[in-house]
Formats: sequence, C-alpha cells, structure tokens
Amino acid sequence: WSTMFRRIANSTVLLAKPSLQAIKETKGMGSECLHTYRLLRQEENPSEGLYPKDASDRSFSVNEHIVHGSRRSTRFVSASRDPRACLFYASKSIHKYGVHPDNHRVVEMLLDLSKGGVWDLSAKKQRADLGIEEKSQADNYANAFGEVIIDRHIEPYEILRVHSVPKNLPAPTNFESFKSELDQVSAQSEWKKGR
Repeated sequence: WSTMFRRIANSTVLLAKPSLQAIKETKGMGSECLHTYRLLRQEENPSEGLYPKDASDRSFSVNEHIVHGSRRSTRFVSASRDPRACLFYASKSIHKYGVHPDNHRVVEMLLDLSKGGVWDLSAKKQRADLGIEEKSQADNYANAFGEVIIDRHIEPYEILRVHSVPKNLPAPTNFESFKSELDQVSAQSEWKKGR
C-alpha cells in the first residue's frame, strides 16, 4: 500500500521504495521491526521523531486511549498496520470539518521492537494480553483499524518517509465502506501495482 499515496494523487515526493531489509541494515536496526503508518498532527515534526501528547500522564489505560484517541492527552502514540486507516481519518477531517488535504501528512514507520513499548493490537492475543475485553469498543476499534500502540518516543531513524494525503479521497461513512471505495478508486488508478 505504500505506493498508493503516489498513485492516487501523484502527491508523494518519494517514488522508490527500498526493501525493508535494506532500510533496517542502513539504519542499524535489529531484525525485529514493525511496519506502521500514522496520520500526523499539525505540530508533529517527524525529523525530530514523534512524541506522545503527555508522556508523564499514567492515568489513561490502553483501552481509554484506543476509545478516545486524539481527544485526550495520553502517554501513548497511535499508529496502524493499515495505511487506509490514516486515510480514513484524514478524509473524515477533510469532509466533515473542511480541513484542506494539504494540511495532512501520513508518516510511514519501521518501529524498532528491540526498544520495547510497542503493542501490535491487530493481533487478538496481544489485545487479550493487555486486558482488552473481547468485543468491547476498544477491541473492535483496535481490530478494525489495525491499531498499534507505542508507549515511548518514536526515534527519527524509525521514520521511513512522509506522504502527503491525496486530494481526491472519498467521503467516509464507516471504515469498511471507505476501504471498499478506496479499493475501487485504486483499481481505476492502478495503485495496487508494486504492492
């Protein structure tokens, strides 16, 4: 999916995607890494790494962070295994609140798991291990959006590239229908080549 940003709107500066193994070797990362995406807040500067809104606040649980996400200042940073989740929230902001697409960026990351503090909640076992009750709102969100929770600073070397958001995103209704519409657009614009 990383080439989709370029194909849907020709809006991404980076056109070539080196292999993840080559990136790991270049950045000196361990063999255990997780490929993720995040819709950046306006004030976030990926060249400095990414920080939680309030690293010192221990009052919010992972469950609360998943359910309330960007509306709360927590010690967690959210990401997703699925770049379409980032595009869904960007589209929501564009269509519901009138935010211009140029004000959105998606960062592609390769998280170094040897540093700890990363939970891949797209996996049912990981959700259960963190006490997320099956079929709860947090469980449903984490599963649907391929949620990854990071409980630490994301180092600049873990950031692969920054993508601009396509200007022609479909209006979101729910995530499943958004993915379906996005897939239809992708078939027409040939995003899926090179996946």
